[in-house]
Amino acid sequence: MFLSSFLVLLAASAINSFLEPRTPTGLPTLYWVTDPNPARTRQIELFQKWLAIHHPTEQYILKVDAANADPTKRVIQAVSGIADDLIDTYSGGELRYFQAMGATKDLTTDAMDLNFGPQQTFPATEPDIYFSDAQGFLRQYAFPCNVNTSLLFVNRKTFQNLGVAQPPVRWSLEQFQEIGSRFVAAGNPDPRQRTVFFCDSFALNPIRRSLGQDIFNETGTRCILDRPGGVAVLQLDYEWTRVYHLIPTTGEKNSVSTAATYGGSTPQLFNSGNYGMVFIGRYLLVALRSFDQTRRARGEPPLDLGVAEPPNGGFPNTDCGGRFVAVYAGGKHQRLAEYFLQFLTSAEYNMETVDDPDALPPNPIYTETEAFVHPTDYPNEWSVHRAFAEAARNLSIGDSYSPFVASAAVLEEDNDAIDMMMNDLLTPEQAARRETDRINSEIQRNLDEDPSLRAEYDRRIDLQKKIDARRASGKTIPLAWLEDPFYRKYYQFKGWAQ
Repeated sequence: MFLSSFLVLLAASAINSFLEPRTPTGLPTLYWVTDPNPARTRQIELFQKWLAIHHPTEQYILKVDAANADPTKRVIQAVSGIADDLIDTYSGGELRYFQAMGATKDLTTDAMDLNFGPQQTFPATEPDIYFSDAQGFLRQYAFPCNVNTSLLFVNRKTFQNLGVAQPPVRWSLEQFQEIGSRFVAAGNPDPRQRTVFFCDSFALNPIRRSLGQDIFNETGTRCILDRPGGVAVLQLDYEWTRVYHLIPTTGEKNSVSTAATYGGSTPQLFNSGNYGMVFIGRYLLVALRSFDQTRRARGEPPLDLGVAEPPNGGFPNTDCGGRFVAVYAGGKHQRLAEYFLQFLTSAEYNMETVDDPDALPPNPIYTETEAFVHPTDYPNEWSVHRAFAEAARNLSIGDSYSPFVASAAVLEEDNDAIDMMMNDLLTPEQAARRETDRINSEIQRNLDEDPSLRAEYDRRIDLQKKIDARRASGKTIPLAWLEDPFYRKYYQFKGWAQ
């Protein structure tokens, strides 16, 4: 039995080897762990052509490794010394985690040489690709494959059908609640069975920041979510979801049956009119374009699209993220991998992202092209593209990170507190206090377990005392004291920086 099994497996291996695509003899093969988006095939084709022109003596084969894109797999392979040459990361927190393991190469010098430094992309992405090392020096560890900033897509036809006025581009929290209340009342004549909602989700971080509130203080030494602004945003989240029903609960989302597509079920619910708006990035258009093809086949007009900013409590802003590729520090062909990051700044790659449209192209100059602003085949999108590009330049703020606690732990505590509040297990005040205490306890635990953090922590504590003292006396704060991207922008907006 064992011999038969061995022979069957041996035969299967031989067949698999025979069927495996061959690469040209002598060329190294590099692997890129990324998502299975069909656009990757086209991007690699463009890269091979670009490489032949710009680095003709350095040819190699680049292959997508979508099977290992799971975060756990990427981490295990990195610490085992067998990670892919190019590693996609999806936040500055994730990149910091890889960098702390020593898995990502410091690209600072080579990025200057090959011209893929932070100046080649949107400034709001800097916290996700460019941060301080253990000695406090700013270093670059990645470059964006795309940049994602979120706005509210508006289905104008849904508003028209319900007889509700279109939302303004910039609006207050009070306006959002007033218009939203009219919308859900018109869309749900029988409130016992709600199927129409004003918006798919609560824009937590932009709304929280619009109230002058963030997760950490200015130096990242302490979580401050239990302050009045932190409690107020949780109260608002609860009321808009559970009291006014502007946003669906998890159970209500699951009760509306629909087919999932690129981006999950949200695009289809927006397309069908169950959501009047969705808070999401430009990549939603990938799914909406497929819906419009079906509409045209039926002789119907395409979706009538509009855009609005997240409602704000005084400080207009939105988030900024993306997909960022790093070079594996243990790779055998690191210089060759860096050529791919150089390719990400090129016209060939950026114009492919313009056409796709997978979020925003990493190089902002390509958002000024006519092909981006007014795509010929999609005139119903002409009010959308420029709005996203301008938001990425003027409104977007990258995430805040503390070097003393893992961002994944912070996100987990934030989500857990909100879930408990939504299920009436905690009040907004209790939820804010719970996550604040638990995050600060995690900071203290990390300081106790890793003495190397203490010197930087003490330096920042001293700086925080200086900031607090100047704020208490009404004095402005030197901008150089503010490393956090939110506080830098907020203090300038308020006139508190010098």
